Amino acid sequence: MPEPRLSRQAIRDLDDLYDYIARRDPNAAERMVQNIKDRTATQASIPLGGRARDELMPGLRSFAVASYTVVYRPVDDTIEVLRVVHGSRDLERIVREETEL
Repeated sequence: MPEPRLSRQAIRDLDDLYDYIARRDPNAAERMVQNIKDRTATQASIPLGGRARDELMPGLRSFAVASYTVVYRPVDDTIEVLRVVHGSRDLERIVREETEL
């Protein structure tokens, strides 16, 4: 199975997500981050399997894990995760202004 790539920003997003949830429940934080990593690993084997997000930027795709959206792009035979964003945030603004592409 191909390994997914994580951008520096995606790693920061996961760290921030962990820190936020861990303030209330460290075990829940660990489970959520692991769930996202597991889904990302699965998605790496089917790079075009997520939702096309060309309205955000050509070639982007996404999938949801609980209340988080994982934004990625297919690269070679895997995926590169660009952002992990909570569903309450303005994804369009984040992708257009903050994503390292």
